[in-house]
Amino acid sequence: MAGLIAGFTFSWVAALILIILGAGNLAVTLLNPSESDKKIILYVQNGGVILAIAWLLGSYWLPLGPANSVILNSFFVILLISIVIGVFLIFIRYYTQMLQWCLNHKAAFLSIPILLVLFGFLNWQGFERTFGWVANGFEKVNINIRTTSVYS
Repeated sequence: MAGLIAGFTFSWVAALILIILGAGNLAVTLLNPSESDKKIILYVQNGGVILAIAWLLGSYWLPLGPANSVILNSFFVILLISIVIGVFLIFIRYYTQMLQWCLNHKAAFLSIPILLVLFGFLNWQGFERTFGWVANGFEKVNINIRTTSVYS
């Protein structure tokens, strides 16, 4: 019932989402399916909601621009959603192995954030303000490294 009301007042996509969710929940309540059938119903519900959200994003966001069709924009949104969810699933699947590697190689792992902070500081302050103390130290012993290829 809420799906029909949403269809008349808001949008047919909102109605479709509510109808998919309501039909799935009604099927679970009335039919009393087995656990494997409940999983199938849940997958159908999730897939339907994902497709409806992708359609909404493809039609309002238009990631490929208004010159391309809503279907092509929606396929692009589905591709982006699939990539993001796929990366998360891979991360979840291999988390224990990645954590074990990071704990076994602490120095190599911690060098990544240290280098990121260093490069961020270099972008913010510049090379001369960051490492100028090195050249100043060499100038005190009469060595000019500012003109060398390594420093400049």
